[in-house]
Amino acid sequence: MDRFHLSSQDRVLDVGCGPGQLAIRLADWSKHIVGVDVDKGMLQEASKMANLLKISNIEWKLADVEKFINLQHHESFKLVTIGKSFHWLNRSHFLEKLYPTIQKAGGIAVIDDYQPDNVLEDWQIAFSKVAKKWYGEERRAGSGTYSHPTLSHEEVIEKSPFSIEKVECEPYEHYWTIETLLGHHYSTSYGLKSYLGSNVDDFEAEVKRELLSIHSEGKFKEEIRVKVLLGYK
Repeated sequence: MDRFHLSSQDRVLDVGCGPGQLAIRLADWSKHIVGVDVDKGMLQEASKMANLLKISNIEWKLADVEKFINLQHHESFKLVTIGKSFHWLNRSHFLEKLYPTIQKAGGIAVIDDYQPDNVLEDWQIAFSKVAKKWYGEERRAGSGTYSHPTLSHEEVIEKSPFSIEKVECEPYEHYWTIETLLGHHYSTSYGLKSYLGSNVDDFEAEVKRELLSIHSEGKFKEEIRVKVLLGYK
């Protein structure tokens, strides 16, 4: 926040906000936050959590984010945050359209935890195998499918109108339970519970069986490495 000199009077946009974890964390830093997502269920979860925490300065928008950006006024936002949703966008085109909507001295923050060279834990391999069995080999993206882009986020931002700074965060260990792991999986665009139809209970039962056969205590460790790509206007 300090890098963009964000004040309580500034407006923030959270792109592909999902269930609202990031937007909610930013609520104390900004006058008004807009969280945009294409999934109605995710926005309902986000709104429920914000209401529970008595947060009233977040506006949840059900919209295609690229179409939403085309409707925004010049210099509408001081900061735009983008998490995993950046993978799913036409990134170069999106940044070009986004640039005019950002105020001077503002910018973007892309949170990137993609680790293509990371060695998976046994439980991660098992979970992935079960997920592919029930969801299919290809990741869904709305009505289409998803494949990981060849250009990194960093390379895309470097080619955009923004000036880039890369911030490497300290790696940390996170412990999942089966319940939190399933909750996280369902919060992703490719893991929506609706894709399973009537097979939700069978999917969850197989996840529990396979994972508990690896760690019977039901705790699963993951080392998470995050970098934040800042783009300045």
